[in-house]
Amino acid sequence: MIVASGILLAVLLTVAAVLHLMWAAGVMWPFRDERDLLRKVFSDAEALPPTVATLGVGAALLGAAYLALAGVWTSLRLPFVADWLYVLGLWVVVGVMALRGIAEPIFYIFKPANPDYQRLDRLVYSPLCVLLAVLGLVVVI
Repeated sequence: MIVASGILLAVLLTVAAVLHLMWAAGVMWPFRDERDLLRKVFSDAEALPPTVATLGVGAALLGAAYLALAGVWTSLRLPFVADWLYVLGLWVVVGVMALRGIAEPIFYIFKPANPDYQRLDRLVYSPLCVLLAVLGLVVVI
């Protein structure tokens, strides 16, 4: 169960990373165009974030995917990095994903998002983040 959770976590994080890296490169898939991407991925942005920020998110997601795999296969760990840093990194992934999945929808009470984003967040983004947090918990505990 732990290995399967780590693999699934790594795959999902890698898919999210690839999407962010594609968006940084100007590929708007799976959306029609930049405006469609803005409406469905950002709650109220009027322009895409800087490319370097999107690249940073993609890199962070790839790093989290590596942590998921290193969490189940210690042979993937770098010999000069302490094991507790891998555990700490996985806890950070769990915390960020749980916070994103649970806390962001609460903010709609104070500032409603556009309807397209809010619907996708309720049906896809938040549940996916909660799933990622749970998978991370399975790996790290």
